Amino acid sequence: MAFFWTKGVILVYYLCLFIMLIVSCYHSKWKRYHVLLKTGTSLGFLAMALLAWAELGFVWEAVLPALMLPGFLFCFAGDVGLALYDRKPANGKFLIGLSLFLLGHVLFLLSLYQFTAFSWTDLIFPVLMTGAAFGLTRLKRMDVQKMGPCILAYAFFVSMFCGKGVQTALLFSSQQGLWLGTGAVLFLLSDLILLFVFFYHPFRPSGKFWNLLTYYGGMMCLALSLS
Repeated sequence: MAFFWTKGVILVYYLCLFIMLIVSCYHSKWKRYHVLLKTGTSLGFLAMALLAWAELGFVWEAVLPALMLPGFLFCFAGDVGLALYDRKPANGKFLIGLSLFLLGHVLFLLSLYQFTAFSWTDLIFPVLMTGAAFGLTRLKRMDVQKMGPCILAYAFFVSMFCGKGVQTALLFSSQQGLWLGTGAVLFLLSDLILLFVFFYHPFRPSGKFWNLLTYYGGMMCLALSLS
């Protein structure tokens, strides 16, 4: 019962911080708090992931939390990095944030391969999505500068995690699987939107809202899948 109420508190905290984060994206007086609010919101999914592991007694034998928790940490660090260098993709430090997210995705992916073996068919979806990402980078108003190869590499691993996440969710028909599959799909959608937020001109302000909604929704779903 204690874990149930603690989850509720975290979810309320998460929602409140998320709303304030959205306000900071569009209200000039709140912009100074954007990095702080994004860090605070990201702490919410990190807290939920840690709580899920606590429910299991903090045992390393619980393979999924043990491997995914470092992934959450890398995503948290990536969040802070991208918040600090928002709309400045040419900055080298942007690549640091992107790399941290990539490491997080790889760890998420490795955690899923503890349950199902690798198959060449796992490559079909990420290859198709990487091809789609390449097509998007060639759009007339898409200015990816010199980051094309980085975007394609990132697209491959994010898509591979999404495909494997959905496959694992279908394999294990449970509430945990539902959270996992939903989180994986939302994560991919958030990164697709982020491509337009950072590189497409003219920039549409509504893109930030949809990016943050799908991203933070996806991260919380992934955190809830651990319990």
